[in-house]
Amino acid sequence: MPITDPRFALVMLAAISPAFAEGIAVSQSGGPSRARTPDAAIREVLAGSTKDPARPVDACIGELASAGHKLIPNLVDVLASGELPGGTQGETIDARQEEIVLGALERFRRGDLKGRVEALLDAQARPAARRGGYRLLGAVGDREDLSLLCRALRPSDPDADPDREEAACFRAAVAGILKRDELGYPLVRALLRGEPAPIRYYLIDALAETGSSAALELLGSEPGTGPEEGVSRMTACARLAASVELPVDATIPSWIRVHLRSEDPMEVSAAAECLGRIEDYESVSELTELLGHPHPDVGRAALQALRTITGANLRPDAARWRSWVLAEEEWFAGSSDRIAADLAGSSPVKKMAAIAELAGHPFHRCEAARLLARALPHETDELQRVGCVALRQLRASSALPFLEACAESRSKAVADEARAAIETIRAARP
Repeated sequence: MPITDPRFALVMLAAISPAFAEGIAVSQSGGPSRARTPDAAIREVLAGSTKDPARPVDACIGELASAGHKLIPNLVDVLASGELPGGTQGETIDARQEEIVLGALERFRRGDLKGRVEALLDAQARPAARRGGYRLLGAVGDREDLSLLCRALRPSDPDADPDREEAACFRAAVAGILKRDELGYPLVRALLRGEPAPIRYYLIDALAETGSSAALELLGSEPGTGPEEGVSRMTACARLAASVELPVDATIPSWIRVHLRSEDPMEVSAAAECLGRIEDYESVSELTELLGHPHPDVGRAALQALRTITGANLRPDAARWRSWVLAEEEWFAGSSDRIAADLAGSSPVKKMAAIAELAGHPFHRCEAARLLARALPHETDELQRVGCVALRQLRASSALPFLEACAESRSKAVADEARAAIETIRAARP
C-alpha cells in the first residue's frame, strides 16, 4: 500500500535514520545544534559510570581519550578539584570516576599535558590530586621530570620525612620513568649527590624497584654519605639482584665486594646477599671467611650466598668449604679441555659422558652452560634434551638464552625439557 501522507513518511525516515532525525531537529530549531562542551562530555561519561557500574572502566577511559586533546585541561581540572564538571559545587567524584579521569590522561603523551601536571603536584593541591600527579608522571613522564618529582616530595623542612603515602607514589613514578628511559640514570646519580637525606632514601628505594642492572651499577659504584645510607644502598642492591638478568657486567660485583669489608654487619650481610643472588664466583673466598663472623646475620648471609653461588649444600665450616672449592677448581683445570674436545668430537657416547660429568659439578655451572650452549645447537634432539636436563640440574641462570631457544624446538621432548629447566632456574632465584 503506497504511503500518501508526507508526515507519516517523515516519521518513518526519522525512525530509520538518526542522522535524518537530527536534520529534522536542526531545521525545526532554525540552526545547527551546538556541540557538547568538554565539561559536558566528561560529566556524561563520569555520571554514566555511576549509573551503569557494570560498564568496564576501560570503556569509559577509552571514550574520554578518544575525544582528543581538547579534554585535557578539563580532565586535569576535575582531578585537581575532585568535583564533577558542569554541576553544582561540591558534587565530588568517587574513586571509580577518579580512576577513569587518571586513566584517560595516561593515554596522552607527556608533551600533550604540558605544564598541567606541575599544578597537580603543587604543595597546596589536594592529596588525591598530588598522588594523581605522581602517577601520571610515572606513566608518561620522562627523565626531565625526575627533578620535578624530587621537588614535589621535598618537605619545607629539609630534615623532615616526606608523607609516606606520597613517598610510595614517588618511588613508583621514578621507577616507571627509569624503566622507559635508561638515560635517566645519570640524572639520578646527580640527584643522589645533591638531594637531602630523606629524598635520597626514597630515590634508592625507587632504584630497587626498576629490576635494572644499570640501577645495580649506580647503587654499588658509589658509597653512601654515611653508614646508614651504605646499608640502604646495599639492601636495595640485594633486592635488585633478585630480578636482574644474569650474568651482570663484571664491574658490578667488584664494587659490591668492597662492602664486604664494612664495619657495619647489616651492610656486610646485604652485600653478601647481593653477591649470592648475582652468582659472583669471585667472592667465594671472601664469603668463606665471613662464615666465622662474630655477628650471626653475617654468617648466615655468607652461607646462603655460598650455597647459591656454588650449588653445594655444605655446613657452615670454612675449612670444609675451602677444601671443596679447591677440589672443584683442580677438577676443572684438569678436565675442561678434555670435556670441550669430547663435546666437539664425533662420539655420541663421549658427548653423553661429558654432559653427565658437567652436571655433577655445579660450582662451574657458568662454564658448563657456555660449553653446552656452544656445542649443542646442531646436535641430535636426544643430546639437546640431555643437555637441557643437565642445565636444569645445574640451575645455570646464564643458560637461559640457550634454553629459551631450545624451548622453541620442533622436538617436543627437547622443548618440554627446556621449559622445565627454565621454570626450575627461575624458581630458584630468590
